[in-house]
Amino acid sequence: MNSSTFVIIGMFAITGAIVISTSFPITHKLAFFVMPVVIIFFASAPFYALMFLLIIRPELELFSESGILKFFSAVPVIFLFYIFFTRKYFSFCWSRLKYLYIFILLALSTLVLSININESLIYILRLLSIISVYLITYNLIKTRDEGMKILYCFPIALVIPLIIGGKQFLLGEVHITAATQFERVYSFFVLANSFSRFLFVTLFASIPLFYYLKKRSTPLYLLAFATIATMILLKVRGVFFTMVVAFLILFYFTPKIRKYFWLVIPAVILSSIPIALKLLEHMIHPLQQRIYGGETFFWRLDMWEQLFHNAFKRSPLIGFGTGTSINISSAYTMFTNYPHNDYLRILIENGILGLIFYLAFFVSNLRSSYKEIKNDENKYFNVCAFILIFSFIFMSSAANVFYSTDYFWYFFSFLAVTHKMNSLRYEGISGNVSNEVDRC
Repeated sequence: MNSSTFVIIGMFAITGAIVISTSFPITHKLAFFVMPVVIIFFASAPFYALMFLLIIRPELELFSESGILKFFSAVPVIFLFYIFFTRKYFSFCWSRLKYLYIFILLALSTLVLSININESLIYILRLLSIISVYLITYNLIKTRDEGMKILYCFPIALVIPLIIGGKQFLLGEVHITAATQFERVYSFFVLANSFSRFLFVTLFASIPLFYYLKKRSTPLYLLAFATIATMILLKVRGVFFTMVVAFLILFYFTPKIRKYFWLVIPAVILSSIPIALKLLEHMIHPLQQRIYGGETFFWRLDMWEQLFHNAFKRSPLIGFGTGTSINISSAYTMFTNYPHNDYLRILIENGILGLIFYLAFFVSNLRSSYKEIKNDENKYFNVCAFILIFSFIFMSSAANVFYSTDYFWYFFSFLAVTHKMNSLRYEGISGNVSNEVDRC
């Protein structure tokens, strides 16, 4: 080892000794030592380090209460800087991410107005983390085979959370939600909602494997069935109805794949009968508050109305600052919660300007994915990208979806894989083998 290596090791050892001697929680001290190991792994084998992060991301939710995830939100950003400075060619994917870049600039410009700077910085870091995952994935993939390797990470990431969720269900280790009184399992996640959305994203990101695998894979079919069954048992209405619509879109665009999922339709119909009966009851007596579909719906409507009339009108153009909606709810409404509506949340936090670029990002990518569906070589990638984007547009109307790194890492990584597959196809057609092409 040369002298510089000894200097780095010595500085790390001294800093580590200082950290150990502090009163920080043990998980924070652990994060201090784990992060350098991950960073060294990335420096030596960045592609496999990315795969490793995508596979273990659900397990990191074990540390969500300790704050360790705030450290790991910075890891993709650090990786991105490394790739940018060590790669000859680097794409910022401007055609796909330009509106999100503008959104970040708006979020940064409103920091001076934020009523909670720390919270704003945390959410901006989350957003940078999500974008970094996209750019890292896109720039590390050089061939279709590497794109497929990233695709394998999604079903692998499903396995352990499903096993833990199944164990909790069988042993009765359930959480009872206050509003609905449902018994739900959370697996590694803080909420059943997050667990359900994670399952949804990784399931649909895995679907191209059913078509592109050379031979049938029974474990993959069983994993898909277990994922769908778990999402139904979690009783998260928004995700359940989004899943039904998503499968209808999938079957519409991809007739060949219907034979792989013919068991899904009767399973969904049978499982949805109890939910449908409850919703029918609510439609017949819409003003009667009840446990299922009543209380949460009523208080959300009430909170949205109060936020719009009491808060939005005070700062309509640029909002109150990223990540401050819970503070604004406390100050201007009777509720102490996030809006459970991402459009209203962006409107409150980033104003009309922020909402315009937020919507422009999703709509432009939805349009691009739709146009690429005619590309037979990558059809299933583009169909699933279209479905996932559409699904998040749909779910955002009644949920806190944006900024959630627990499933948005997979969402953005899959979009990046799809984008890269399309770019590689264009490069092959034009004979350009460089990594400068960014045409999708």
